[in-house]
Parts: sequence; structure tokens; C-alpha cells
Amino acid sequence: MQIIPPDQVQKGFTILIDSIGDLVLDCPEAPDLLAMFIARAVVDDVLPPAIAHRVPSNPAPSQALKHKLEQQLSARHGAEKVLRCWGSGAGLEYQETKEAIRRLLQEFAVSRDAEEAARCLRSLHVPFFYHEAVKQAILMAMEASSANPGLMQALIDLLARHAESGEVSLGPLSKGLNRVAEQLDDLCLDNPAARTQHTKVMEVRVLG
Repeated sequence: MQIIPPDQVQKGFTILIDSIGDLVLDCPEAPDLLAMFIARAVVDDVLPPAIAHRVPSNPAPSQALKHKLEQQLSARHGAEKVLRCWGSGAGLEYQETKEAIRRLLQEFAVSRDAEEAARCLRSLHVPFFYHEAVKQAILMAMEASSANPGLMQALIDLLARHAESGEVSLGPLSKGLNRVAEQLDDLCLDNPAARTQHTKVMEVRVLG
């Protein structure tokens, strides 16, 4: 069953392309992100490859979008890379991305360097997967709630910083929090104190 006609899909992408100058005002990475969306749509046969030729060369944001899109579509093994774009940034597979997030949080637990943690998260190029970072940070804070309350607060402050700066938007933030809440029954099977720990963390969170 066809939900959205192909011409309407193309029209939607065309509107985004025409709006790139406004989009970069709120999201400087808009050309890169939109280029990835379009490239994935082309690889999935949602859009025709000719869509790249419809991107104007001016002004600068359009030029950046056009260059990035053409680069992704023409690169050697470009299709394979684009097919992995939603779950594995920086060439990582799903489980590797989760492990990379775990490592950066462990490093933060030792260094308490929020800037470095933010840089490492950005370097993964998975803003659509930031809910996993939220989930892992909350779980780590829960584990630290009794033995290391200072670490618990540091992790909550880290999430609050990302939320206030907009680096982690409301969607991934809410999804990460909900994922933990939905898993509490299972968590309690291995850790009877999980629900109490979760309550304690939620009481001190400063996530708005």
C-alpha cells in the first residue's frame, strides 16, 4: 500500500533543499545531515539520482549541500557507507557504536571532562542515536547513586549540559529516559535496588 506518493516525497525533499539557507541558521551541520538523508533516499530508490543536479550551486549552504551529496553518491563503495548511516557512525556497526558510547562515559567518569565527552560523542556522527548515550548515562548514574553520589551528579550534569546547549535535543533525551523507565522491571531482576536507584536519580536530575 502506498502511503505517500513519490511526487510528494520529492516535493518534501525539494522544500528542504530550497530552505537550506534558513536551516543552517539553527543547525550549522544542516548541509551534511540533509545530504545524508538525500543520499540514503537515493540508495533506497526513494529519490532519483538526478536529485543531486537539482541542488543549486549558490548560495554557500546550497553549494555545500550539493558538494557533500555528490561526494557521497559518487564515492567508491559510497552506497555501502550510506546504507550504514543510520546505525553506525564513523564506520562503526551498531554494537561498536554502543561500545564507543560506553567507553566515552567511562572515560568521563574518570576525567570529569565534559568538553572531551562532548567531542567524543560528536565524533561518532550519530545524533539519531543519542538516546543510547542518555540511556547509558542514566544507568551508570543509577549504579553510582549509592557508592559514588559525586559521579551520579556529574553524569546528570553532563546530560543537563547537553540538553541546555541543544546538542542532545528533546527527542533523544526523552527517548533515552523512557528506555530506562521501560526496562526497570527487567533491571530489577538482576538488581533489586534498580527502582530505588532510578527514583533517586530522577529526583536530582536537572534536565528541565
